[in-house]
Amino acid sequence: MRDRVLFTDLDGTLLGHDDYRPGPARAAVERLQDRGVAVIPVTSKTSAELGPILAELGLRDGWVAENGAEIRWPGQAAPTVHGTPYDQVRAGLAAAAAAADVAVRGFGDMSDAEVAELTGLSLPAARAARTRAYSESFVVLRGSVTALQNELRRRGLRAVRGGRFLTVTGRHDKGTAVRTILARRLPATSWAVGDAPNDGPMLAAVAHPYQVRRPDGTWAALDVAGVTRVDGVGPAGFVQVAERLLAQITDGSG
Repeated sequence: MRDRVLFTDLDGTLLGHDDYRPGPARAAVERLQDRGVAVIPVTSKTSAELGPILAELGLRDGWVAENGAEIRWPGQAAPTVHGTPYDQVRAGLAAAAAAADVAVRGFGDMSDAEVAELTGLSLPAARAARTRAYSESFVVLRGSVTALQNELRRRGLRAVRGGRFLTVTGRHDKGTAVRTILARRLPATSWAVGDAPNDGPMLAAVAHPYQVRRPDGTWAALDVAGVTRVDGVGPAGFVQVAERLLAQITDGSG
């Protein structure tokens, strides 16, 4: 049987932007897995955050944390790491912000309660979100984001925008991890679905890229050739993508 893989963003795609719940997407994941589709989350979330989510949704085909920094393979204890250590990322962000005359506040500067207030997460979930190994999510309090991004690039770092925050990482992105996974699974038919700019590299790395609407009803501006936009917001959009994928399997085109 042909190897089929669906890579998916979590917040704002498989999970709701505001409630972090899968809603109708839960049943869609079950249907995909029943048809032999590997569903692999590729997220800015940390490894500490992913355990309960994977268990709730029954996801068993591996996962990618912190915007491509860490790949966990099913049945293997050792991850593949593309990320830059957290302390180096934090130091680079501080140096770039000073050089660009930009004021930033990262998760490492916040308490669990502050992160919970900004995100709507519970305190334990906020604590897990702050347990970072390779990236730093942050807000810009003053100054130019473009100037900050330029200074980060000079230091071998990059800042990408997710659903709520900017996140600074090393040179990797979600596409780095997706290409690594596909290299092991070839030949494979690949799909991906996301909603935010940091999903662009993931979408560009697959044969069938899809984009769901954001909560305000718009689509993020993504420079991805051949991307298909679906009307649904978040999990509703994920369901629409799943239905298209399953239809392709049924008619033999996928």
